[in-house]
Amino acid sequence: MSLLSPAQPVEVDPFFGYDKTTTVIPNPEALVHKISQIAVEDLHIIADFDMTLTRHTLASGKRGSSTHVIVQNNKAFGDDFRQTSRSLFEKYYPVEIDDSISTEEKEPMMVEWWTAAHEIMVQAKLHKDQLTEIGSSPDLQLRERAKELFTLAQQLGIPFHVFSAGIRDVIVAAFEHWGVNKLGVHVVSNMMDWDDATGYLRGFTGELIHTLNKNSKALQGRLHCQNLSTWYAHAAIQQEWPHAFSLEHSQSLSVLHNDSRILAW
Repeated sequence: MSLLSPAQPVEVDPFFGYDKTTTVIPNPEALVHKISQIAVEDLHIIADFDMTLTRHTLASGKRGSSTHVIVQNNKAFGDDFRQTSRSLFEKYYPVEIDDSISTEEKEPMMVEWWTAAHEIMVQAKLHKDQLTEIGSSPDLQLRERAKELFTLAQQLGIPFHVFSAGIRDVIVAAFEHWGVNKLGVHVVSNMMDWDDATGYLRGFTGELIHTLNKNSKALQGRLHCQNLSTWYAHAAIQQEWPHAFSLEHSQSLSVLHNDSRILAW
């Protein structure tokens, strides 16, 4: 499939990273046809981060960590911090994945969870200098060929946005560690607010993003490119996430490549 960039035509593998043993695309040919009808200048990509751009299962067989968990597991923090984090997970995660509970009932509980998780990071006196170590954790690994995808998007002039309910500062630190921080990827996520005088975390700034409000409303004013044909790139692990993503008035594209069985919406 050829994509015509402003500079020159570029040949693109239409089934980039597609593995039939681990992914489900009902009609791959129709998907490729739809993509080919969009002019490059009218296209941008929005992708999740945790367990989408990062590996769900590490080479060791261990489950990969989210940006929140990477902070929580850092050795600089004591057992009390990790135990509190674990207690929050055990309280709220069953609610998040329970299909019998409506989104309206879940949402305030997700706000409680994210707010409490962020507050204990403040109480633990997280320092900005710790981000480099946190971002280089072996439990946070970029997926194979993700760097190739970022590079291709940059070559074609396609804006690439990461839209995550995780922590922006950790994502940026991980990008720097992986050497992809200069590939033009824009990150929309929960942003830490640092004390300029001490370097300690004093809170989070901007609208809180959690798993149930990752939609077009949360994106308003945060993207560099507006009024484009939006293709949402995500990998939803079966039974792990409710139908949290909804980009109204947009076309959906599932870029599916996961270590676990996943769904194409």
